[in-house]
Amino acid sequence: MLIFFSDNPVEILNECIARSNVKQIVIEKSDGETIGHIEQLNEISKEVEIHIL
Repeated sequence: MLIFFSDNPVEILNECIARSNVKQIVIEKSDGETIGHIEQLNEISKEVEIHIL
C-alpha cells in the first residue's frame, strides 16, 4: 500500500503507475475534485482498475 499527498495527485499516480506494475488503485471519494482526478486517470491509464471507497 502506498499513500500519497500532493498538490498534483494525477501526476504522482501516473509516475507510480509508470515505475511499478500497478494493476489496481483504491481512492477514497471525498469531493468533486476527486472525481475529476479519477476521470483524468481513466483517460491516461486504461489498463488500471480504479476502485472508489
